Amino acid sequence: MFFQKIAFSNLRKNAKAYTPFLVSMSFLVAVLMMTQIIVNNPGMKELPSSQSAIFMFHLGNIILMIFAAIFSFYTNNFLIKQRKKEFGLYNVLGLGKREIAFVVFWELFYSFLISLAAGLISGLLFARLGFLILKKILAVGEFFVFKLSFESIGFVILYFMCVFGCLFLFDLLQVRKTNPLQLLQGSKRNEKEPRAKGILALLGVLCLVAGYTISVTIKSPISALGLFFVAVILVILATYLLFIAGSIKALQFLRKRTTYYYQTTHFINISTMLYRMKQNAAGLASICILSTMVLVTVATTASLYFGQKNVIETRFPYDVQIESAADSQQINTVIDGLEEKLTIKERQQVTTTRPLLFTFEEPNFVPSTTFEENSGSLDKAVYLIFLTSSEYHEISGKTGPAEGELFVFPATWTQQALPEKTTIDDRQFRLRELKELPTFTKTENPVQHLVLVADDQWLTEKLSSWYQKEDFQLYQQPMTTTVFNFQASDREAIAKEIRSELLAADAHASVQSKDLFEGETKTFTGGFFFLGLIFGVVFILAAALIIYYKQVSEGMEDKERFEILQKVGLSHKEVKQVIQQQVLMIFSFPLAAAIIHLAFALPMIRKLLLLFGLTDRNLLITVSMISVLLFTMIYLLVYFITARVYYRLVERKQ
Repeated sequence: MFFQKIAFSNLRKNAKAYTPFLVSMSFLVAVLMMTQIIVNNPGMKELPSSQSAIFMFHLGNIILMIFAAIFSFYTNNFLIKQRKKEFGLYNVLGLGKREIAFVVFWELFYSFLISLAAGLISGLLFARLGFLILKKILAVGEFFVFKLSFESIGFVILYFMCVFGCLFLFDLLQVRKTNPLQLLQGSKRNEKEPRAKGILALLGVLCLVAGYTISVTIKSPISALGLFFVAVILVILATYLLFIAGSIKALQFLRKRTTYYYQTTHFINISTMLYRMKQNAAGLASICILSTMVLVTVATTASLYFGQKNVIETRFPYDVQIESAADSQQINTVIDGLEEKLTIKERQQVTTTRPLLFTFEEPNFVPSTTFEENSGSLDKAVYLIFLTSSEYHEISGKTGPAEGELFVFPATWTQQALPEKTTIDDRQFRLRELKELPTFTKTENPVQHLVLVADDQWLTEKLSSWYQKEDFQLYQQPMTTTVFNFQASDREAIAKEIRSELLAADAHASVQSKDLFEGETKTFTGGFFFLGLIFGVVFILAAALIIYYKQVSEGMEDKERFEILQKVGLSHKEVKQVIQQQVLMIFSFPLAAAIIHLAFALPMIRKLLLLFGLTDRNLLITVSMISVLLFTMIYLLVYFITARVYYRLVERKQ
C-alpha cells in the first residue's frame, strides 16, 4: 500500500504535467476505439466497393496504432524527464531503484486505468458521433448502423496494455542506468551552447532543394506515386537539419548584430533560445512536420471529397460506356430493346484498336508490351488508340489522312506539346491535330493517351507485326466502344439493369456506368475524407501537446532566470513582452515552414489526385487555402494558451 499511496499522491501533486498526458492517452484510446468499431461493423461489407473501404479503414487503423505508440513514448519521455529530480531525491532519502520502480509501476498503472476508463467512455460517444458523420458523408442506407462489439473493446484494452507495459520497461531502464546525482540534475541538461555545424545546414538546404525540385518538376502521376515518399523523406530530413543547424546559425548571426542584440527583449530571447536550441530545434521540427501532415492530409482528402463531381465527369463523359470485342450487333440489339424502358440520348459507336502501350522517344513512338520497357522514365509511357481511315469517315463523314500523314486527337496529352512529325516503326508521318472526334473527349489521365487515324492497310500490317506472339494476339482484334446518355427516374436501379442485360449479351464486355461509379466513389472519397479528418485532429492534438510540454518544461527551467531578472529591475510588463516575443518567434517558424512545405507539395499532390480522376486545380488550391486558414487559427489559439502557461510559470509573484 505504501507505493500505491506515493504513486497516487504523485499523480495528484504533478497534475500540471500528468493532465495533458492523461488527456492525450484518453483521446488516443477513444479514437482507436472509434476506428475499431467502424472497421468491425457488419454494414461495411454492404457498402459499394466495400473491399476498398474495408482495406482503407484497416490501413488507417494501423497508422493510428503506430502513431499512438510513438506519441505515447514522446509524452512519457517528457514526464520521466520532469520526474528525474524527484526520483533522485527519493534515492537520496533511502528508496532504492527497486522501490522507485514500484512507484513508477503504480503511477503508470493508475494512468492506464484512468486513460482506459475515460477513453472507452468517450470513445463510445465519439463512435456514435463518428457514425453519424460517416453515414452522412457516405450517404448510405439503414444497413450501416452503430453496433458495439466486445471484440473491439477487448482489442483496444489489450493494445494499450502492451503500450503501457513498454512505457514501464522504458522508464525502468531510465531509472536503472542513472545514479542519484544524475537523477537530481536530470531536468537540467543540454545547457551548453551548441555549435553551429555548417555542413549539416548545407546538407539540409540540399535535401530541401532536392525534395522541392522533385515535387515541382515531376510530370507523370505514375512517377509522382513512386517518388512521393522519396520527396517526403528528403523534406523531413531537411526540416530537422535546418531547424537544428540553421536556427543556431541564424541566432548567432543575430547576436553579432549589436544594435539588434543589445535590446532588453532581443537580448533575453536570443541568449535563452541559443543555449537550448539543440533541444528546441528537434521539438520545433516535429511541430513543423506534424503541421505539414495536418495541412497535406486535410487538403488532399477534402479536395477528393468535394471534387467528386469533377472525378465522375472526368472518368465518365457519358452515362454508359461499353467496350466489346464481339460483334457490335449484339450490343446494339440490347440497346435497342432498352429504348422501350428509358430514353436514350447521344448514342455513338466507334471501332478502334485496344489501347496499345508505346514508349515516346521524342518525337518517335516505339511499340512496347510492358511498363518495364519504360522503367527508365515512366513519363515516356503512352497509350495509342488507332482508328482506321474508313471508320473515321463513317463516324465523322470526313476524309481520312493523306499519304504519309496521321490524324491525331490528344485525348489526354497534357504534359508536353505534340511534335509536328513522328516516326512509327521506321516510317515518318506528319501529324495533323484534330480539334474534336466523335465519342472521344479531352481530359487529364495518369498515362497519356492519343487517338490516331491511320491508313487501313498499314494499320493491319503493323498490328500483325507488333503482336505476333500468342500472348499478345489479343491486341490485333478490334474493339467497339459504344456510349450513350439516358433519362430515368431511378437512375441507379436502371444502370444496374442496363449492365445486367449488356453482360448477358456479351459476358466479356466492359460495361461502365456513371451512376454506379458515383455510388462507389462516394464510399471511397467519403471514407478517405473521414479518415483525413481523424488524422488531422490527432496530428493537431500531437502538435498542441508538444507545444504545451515544451512551454511547461522551459517555463520550469526559465523560472529562476526570470526571477533574477525581475529582482534586478525587469518589470512585469517587460517580462510579458519578452515571453510573447519569444513564444511568437519560436512558434511562427514551424507554421511558416509548414505552409511553405504545403505550397511546394501542391504540384505533386495534384499529380497524385489525377490517379483518382480529380483534374480541378482551382478546387485543390481553394481547399488548401481554407485548410491553412483554419489551421492557423487553431495554431494561434494554442500559441496564446501556451504563452499564458509559460508566463505564469516564470512570473515572479509580488
